[in-house]
Amino acid sequence: MNVKSHHTTETLQALYRTEKNAKLAQRIHGVYLASKGLTCPEIMAITASARRTIQQWVHKYTLEGSKWTRVTQAGLLVSLRVFSF
Repeated sequence: MNVKSHHTTETLQALYRTEKNAKLAQRIHGVYLASKGLTCPEIMAITASARRTIQQWVHKYTLEGSKWTRVTQAGLLVSLRVFSF
């Protein structure tokens, strides 16, 4: 899958591991896996999500991924709630 790189894979990994909203964490995890070069069927097996769903996640990230995060005053990277359907 083609993923436009708005964040490093390490940043995406940190985002999905620290996200408290389970649905949002799953979406970030799917994009993280796609950015690592996994195929859609591989991501489907890991996330238990449909092909079209994963394609939507990646498409939305490609269009709006730069808006996904912000840095707090303490220098921590946090995810924003812009990744919803």
